[in-house]
Amino acid sequence: MIKEIDNDLELEQVYDLANVVFEGKISSTYFRDFDIAILSSENGEIDGFISWYQEVDHLEYLNYETNNNINIHITCIGVAEKARNRGIATRLMNYVINKFHNCAKRYMLHVSVNNNVAINLYNKLNFHTDFFEMDYYEDDGYGIYTGYGVNAYRMTLLNKSNEQIDGQIDGQIDETISLN
Repeated sequence: MIKEIDNDLELEQVYDLANVVFEGKISSTYFRDFDIAILSSENGEIDGFISWYQEVDHLEYLNYETNNNINIHITCIGVAEKARNRGIATRLMNYVINKFHNCAKRYMLHVSVNNNVAINLYNKLNFHTDFFEMDYYEDDGYGIYTGYGVNAYRMTLLNKSNEQIDGQIDGQIDETISLN
């Protein structure tokens, strides 16, 4: 079941999982300003999480002919190792996409150019690379600062319709996805 967190205990559990998934690279305040949804197993353990924030697209705000004036920035998604390859990342992404299907103009995220698993997932969800950012991440993905940083793609999904998606894609990929 996917639900948005609503208490400090769940936030602490997300933080604990994020530190396992991202090898201790998540600060204790990282999630403070983001909305977060979790997918829990039957035993109550969190199998995965996704965080995002929304902002008004000020260029579209005054366009009264459309309600689609919100940009959704997906900031982080993670899946516990024991729960991988079960479509959890896809379900979490689809949760956020469907939640805002009536008001989002676009969904955006950043992904390391080295994270092919995540890039493949986003492509299957119809995200497209629209920008290349040099040195977006501070380290090489393994906690070692190289002095150069790691490049990232900014990927975007434009909301061309208000139809919900069903979450079914061929060859679902579900691995650790870092969107910092």
